[in-house]
Amino acid sequence: MKLKSHFLMYILPFFIGCKHPATVNGTYIGLEEIYTTNTKGQKVPYTSPENPEAKWFHQSTLTLKSDSASLQQSPVSITGKDTIFSASDGGFYNYSGTVSTQNNQHIIINLTETSCDNCGEIVQKQADGTYKKIPRKKEYEAIVTPQGLTIQGYLFKKE
Repeated sequence: MKLKSHFLMYILPFFIGCKHPATVNGTYIGLEEIYTTNTKGQKVPYTSPENPEAKWFHQSTLTLKSDSASLQQSPVSITGKDTIFSASDGGFYNYSGTVSTQNNQHIIINLTETSCDNCGEIVQKQADGTYKKIPRKKEYEAIVTPQGLTIQGYLFKKE
């Protein structure tokens, strides 16, 4: 009996304190930097000729429900305190995929592009000479915080 009480005394608080994967369910809003990668593997931020001082991001709406994830992205430029929503630069991406819990504070989100407006396409030439579209994929490791999720150093706030 004494062993059982010690077990409960030490183990039960661990289970009570653990975040259940369902606690991450919800919609999160955040920013993802728009960039390309040069031949050396370095990030090159996207710039617009009309406003080279602006920093470009995708405003990202990430929805998590159980083991499913969806992501919608719209381009925005930020100059100082001004935010401009673009009608064309950067593309409008839609993704769907899965979410899995790595531990109490880390989750893995795997996404595949389902559609995109105003985006270039990645294609691969097939043996028969035709081209096949290759969907974009994203994998995020997110850190669960009291404010929401931290993804690639950016806070995604829970709505």
